[in-house]
This record gives sequence, structure tokens and C-alpha cells, in this order.
Amino acid sequence: MKKTTGKQNILSRIRSKYLIIAAVVIVFIVALLTVVLSVKDSILFNSAQAKVDNSEFSAAYSELESVSGDKATALRAYVELRLEIDREYPALLAEYDNEKIFSWKEKVDSLTQETDYFSEKTAEEVRNLSNKLNTICSLNDEYNGMQADILEMMDIFNEINRLYTKDSEGHNTSFTVSEEKRKIQNWEMLCGRLTDFSSRLPGGEKVYLLGYLIRETRGELSDLQKAMNMVTQSGYSDMDIVRLSGEGQKNFPSIKNSNGVAVSVSGKDDYVKYMSSGVYKALVEYLAEYYVGM
Repeated sequence: MKKTTGKQNILSRIRSKYLIIAAVVIVFIVALLTVVLSVKDSILFNSAQAKVDNSEFSAAYSELESVSGDKATALRAYVELRLEIDREYPALLAEYDNEKIFSWKEKVDSLTQETDYFSEKTAEEVRNLSNKLNTICSLNDEYNGMQADILEMMDIFNEINRLYTKDSEGHNTSFTVSEEKRKIQNWEMLCGRLTDFSSRLPGGEKVYLLGYLIRETRGELSDLQKAMNMVTQSGYSDMDIVRLSGEGQKNFPSIKNSNGVAVSVSGKDDYVKYMSSGVYKALVEYLAEYYVGM
């Protein structure tokens, strides 16, 4: 019994020794594989980053699919966003989609927290894209909030005609200079807001209907102010009830927008509809540098 137990102990020690050796070998192999995979990931990431810097996003995405880690995840998210912008940009020029733009803004805002993973060039592109998308969303919200004000401002194009409209007895509409001055002041304020918006709209100078509306509004403001000055210079006070004499109806010509559609400032709804299309297109074109036409 003692001899058998001794042999078993020897065999047990031999087995333990081989198990330890096997375990060490496995650990070594795992460590080696980890190093190899890490080196491989680093090589693929650097290659993908170089392609991103060169705007080769499809190729970069293919390489990043097999790379793990936070750096690769962040860069892949940016590449996916750039590919999506490239796919959707032409359609957005034709029809603005604020939800789509806002979703891009949220994605890139998140990526601005990951720029330490990127090359200096890509990091700068991410920050610039974030600024542009935030500007677009802000200006879009501002413009949409001005719709009622714009329609109210365009009432000015009916004012001269209203004052020259005759009643059943053939008399022109009565008014006081005071009430007209209040209207003029309000329209001036609304036109000032629209002018300020136009100055901050990227490419706003190319939105023809927007610039035309501002110019025509200023012209009407000047004409109305001259008419009121003529009344007071005739000896009437601001509070006297007066009428303009004679005829003075105005006709506003139709103009064509960039699509060849004829609109007039006297037709508020259609005019604002097509002007808005130009404004939204200008907002989308602010992203033109991020469209590479892949």
C-alpha cells in the first residue's frame, strides 16, 4: 500500500508540473495574442484615421469594422455621420428636414467630447461641424418663430391701397396720422428684425426673395412716411381724422424665384412659402464643405 501511494504521489506531482507548464503556455499565448491584436488594432486605426483625414470615409469605415476599443468606436461614429450627411445632403437641398439636422447636431455634439481620440485635423472638423449644425438649428428656430411677424410686416403692401380705398359714398378711407405712425414704427421694427436675421444667415445675400422683401418693405415705409409728412405739412395734427385725396392704388409686380415661380409681395402666403424654401436651402448649403459626393 505504501509503495502504491508513493507512485501516486510521484504521478500527481508530474501531472501538476505539466499542468503548471500548460497554464503558463496558455497565459503566454493569450498575452501574445492580446499584443498581436492590439498592434493590429493600432495599425488599422491609424490607417483608418489617415483615410478620414483624406475624406475617404467608405474605406475608413471598412477598416474600422474589425477594430475594437473606445477610439475606434468614436471614430466609427464620426465616419457613420459623415457618410449619412453625404447620402442625405442632396435631398435636404430640395426639402429641408429639421429633425434630420437636429439628429446630426446631437450626434456631433456628443463627438466633441471624444476629440482627444482623433487626429488634430479630424478633431477640428468635428468642432467645426458641431458649430455649423448648432448655428443651423438656432437660425431655423429663429426663422420659424418669425413667421407671424413676417406676415404682419407684409401688411404694409396693402396699406397705401387701403388708404385710397373708397367707401360707399366715394370717399377715401379716413385715418389719423398718429395711428399710421404707430403702424410705420411697428413695421420698421419687424423689418429691422428680418434684416438682422438676413445678415446672420449664411449665404443670406443669395436668398433673392428675402433681400427683395426687405428692400420693398423699406421702400413702402419711405412712401408711407412721406404721405404722412404731406398731411401734417398741410396743417393737420397727428390726431385729426383725415383722408388722402385723389387716386393712388399700387400694383406690385410679380417676380420669379430661383425655380422660375412667379410671386408677388402682395400675395403673402405664396411669397413666404417660396422665400422660406430659399432660406432653408441656404441653411443646408452651410454644410456644403462636409459633402464630398461619395
